[in-house]
Amino acid sequence: MLVQNLLTLAQSPTKATPTALIPWWQTLLDHGFLLIILLTFVTAIVTVLVRQRRKDKCLKLMDDYHVSYTNTNGSVRWGNLAVYSNGLELIFDAPYRTGDNLFKTSAIIYEAEMANCLALCRPVDALTKLERQYRQQQIRHSFQPNPVRRLIRWGRNLLNTLHDAFSKAMGTLIGQLSKANRGTALPSYKGGLEQIGQTLLGAAGNAYEPILERHIGKPVVLQLACPSLGESKSIEIPGFLVDYSDQFIAVFNVEHQPLSDEQLELTESMEGPHYHVELAKESIKVKAIGPEVLIVKSIRTANRYAELQVALTPGSVLELRREVSEKVSIHLQRTRRIDIVCPRNQAIILFGGKQDDALKSQFIP
Repeated sequence: MLVQNLLTLAQSPTKATPTALIPWWQTLLDHGFLLIILLTFVTAIVTVLVRQRRKDKCLKLMDDYHVSYTNTNGSVRWGNLAVYSNGLELIFDAPYRTGDNLFKTSAIIYEAEMANCLALCRPVDALTKLERQYRQQQIRHSFQPNPVRRLIRWGRNLLNTLHDAFSKAMGTLIGQLSKANRGTALPSYKGGLEQIGQTLLGAAGNAYEPILERHIGKPVVLQLACPSLGESKSIEIPGFLVDYSDQFIAVFNVEHQPLSDEQLELTESMEGPHYHVELAKESIKVKAIGPEVLIVKSIRTANRYAELQVALTPGSVLELRREVSEKVSIHLQRTRRIDIVCPRNQAIILFGGKQDDALKSQFIP
């Protein structure tokens, strides 16, 4: 009887113990190699997308406007500005024909060359009626942002304070995961995880400085270096602080009344207190030598007339072609009030300015 009972138990099916479902994230953690491959692709995709779309917010203020681009060596180029994530392009008002019969329609400024940028200036007289309206929108959005823009700016400023915290949090997370999953390759990918975080934070916010934040929409005095005049030379430009980033700073002006306005009739080289004009055999060189910005508004010869609207910071030189022995007429204006975007390694907000409600009301109706 005992033997029969044992045989019956042996033949009867046993109940299978149910197996717990393993979460997908646990599978990835248990297979560190798969996790590393996934994070590698995520890092590459995020980095490429962010870098392609990220443009400096100060440079974007000048996007699609007629501007003058000045280098630290004093050379000047001008045209309609196109801003990219890795450089700039100045589209000429008209195709330029060289002496070698080559046509050039734009100048491309790569990211590496922008290390030599001194300033981008926007004379308001160069703007169309539609561009003036867009400029007013820029000002209102900066000085009187709606609740959504205030929230976005607050979020950017908050993210800028999280760079160090994010790195420490990632280190702690990787450490804990490594202890729970010994033998995985997670520690080796700590740098990749931190790169994703830093890339996203860098795209969300550019810079946060309480001093500058307090002066947005208020009058300030910008000190701009003039390296082509000497190491210690600089000028001061008054205006309203519009915005700043980690690399650039933007100051716009309400009142654009020039300090002086001159029409020069030239048959030979001429020098004044604020300019030097050199008439060479086949060229004209205009150099700003005073403590203000010099705007070359137009040039007229016997055969052509060109509306230029080129802003020259002190020490910079504008070079134009001319026919031999051709009489030249140049219209010049001198001013300290201009819309300007400068690299922060060349310019600094050094003083707060005088608040004038009447002037500000012109800026923001």
